[in-house]
Amino acid sequence: MLLRRFVVAGAALASLLGACSQPAPEAAAPSEGLTGDASEDLPSWFIDRVELPSCGRLDADEYEDWELRARGIDCIATAYDEGREAELAMQQLTDEGAPIERIYRVLDGRLDIMYDTRQDPLGSEAIGWISCAEATFLSYRPVGSDCAVIEGPPDAVAGRD
Repeated sequence: MLLRRFVVAGAALASLLGACSQPAPEAAAPSEGLTGDASEDLPSWFIDRVELPSCGRLDADEYEDWELRARGIDCIATAYDEGREAELAMQQLTDEGAPIERIYRVLDGRLDIMYDTRQDPLGSEAIGWISCAEATFLSYRPVGSDCAVIEGPPDAVAGRD
């Protein structure tokens, strides 16, 4: 599989290289849910998913920290390149400030994206899961291609570009 990584020049590259030697951010347990709130009504396919080695969990504030984000993305990209399993959870804010959470999972040579847009009134307001045959790792998040909807809205555009 062809994997393309986009690298940011100058100081950003230096930050990435320095971040590779540091451990990934703290992981979230699978039972915590997409938003970290176990009280939410979550689908069984999410709660009962197989636990994978963690590349960390970044909340919206941590996502803005380029070094933390680069460390998590580098971890899951390396797992993808090496054919290992891994999981990375990232929460991003929309332009309007609504949290969107995505959990990227590398499993069986594919990139699975589980997403939660329930708090985005301008989005699909759903929990979904798509599975992608190929992945590209951008500086801000992984992106899947050749994807199929496993669970969730049929258009499922919330989980990929």
